[in-house]
Amino acid sequence: MNINFPKFSGAPLAVDDRTILDRIIQKEKAQEAPHVLAFRKTTAEKLTKIEAAAEVSFPKLRAAREAAIEKANAAEIVWRKACDVAQQAQRDLSSASHTHSTEQLKLESQLIETASPEIAIFLSDMRDEWEKCLKRFAFHNSVETVNRVTGKKADVTVNNRASVMARQEAIRDAQAAAEAMRLEPDQSTVSARLQELRNNLPAIAGL
Repeated sequence: MNINFPKFSGAPLAVDDRTILDRIIQKEKAQEAPHVLAFRKTTAEKLTKIEAAAEVSFPKLRAAREAAIEKANAAEIVWRKACDVAQQAQRDLSSASHTHSTEQLKLESQLIETASPEIAIFLSDMRDEWEKCLKRFAFHNSVETVNRVTGKKADVTVNNRASVMARQEAIRDAQAAAEAMRLEPDQSTVSARLQELRNNLPAIAGL
């Protein structure tokens, strides 16, 4: 609303000036009234529409929410029951595993205690052989001609590391085989098989 007020001179308005001002204001209001009324009607219609839509949609949304909550609660109950079953299964497995391990160790100990005494002797000998391998490592340095044309020479180192490692690996395998023999019920062939393991140990190369 644009109202052009008369310039204030500092003195009270005259009666005629007040009358003119009132008329201007009334004219402005009369011009704006139809526009304001139309705007309010449109706004009220929009408000009515969204309220009517809410009355239709909100009950459905609330019902859907309640159904979802009920379904989630039911699923949670099922999930908790499944968790209880899984936990019980884990306890059963742990208990069975402990019982099995205990019984297994007991029976294996009985077999080891009654195994051929030659196995213990063999294992002790293999430990000694392992220590001997460490002491038999050897190497040799020499100067050799590497180019006959130029006569170039170079230092050459030769060692028996490969054969030492091969014997050590054979010793480890022999020890594992002897340990396995302790659990065999029939010990009648142990002596011959241990001797065969001894005979098959590769020799360490000399330099």
